[in-house]
Amino acid sequence: MPAEGSSPRQPSRRLSADSDAAWGVVGYLVSGLVAWGGLGALADHLLDTRLFFPIGLALGSVLGVYLVWVRYGRTDLPQAPRPSGSDGVEGKEVR
Repeated sequence: MPAEGSSPRQPSRRLSADSDAAWGVVGYLVSGLVAWGGLGALADHLLDTRLFFPIGLALGSVLGVYLVWVRYGRTDLPQAPRPSGSDGVEGKEVR
């Protein structure tokens, strides 16, 4: 039995970093569809067409995937060594 004034140990309510990243991915994908699909639907309504909503959905999904790739999927590739003298200083290697 815990001492008076102290509470039993409770599990942390903080989400893990992986869970945060997963919700970020979902957020980017859904917001791309909603934003661009909504703009397409608005354009269809104003112009009395049926063309812009599907284009907006497709564009939103592509841009959402691109933003996910930029934010979470890119890895920094090692840079190729620069030739000596390319920074204006002869004979000194740049790191």
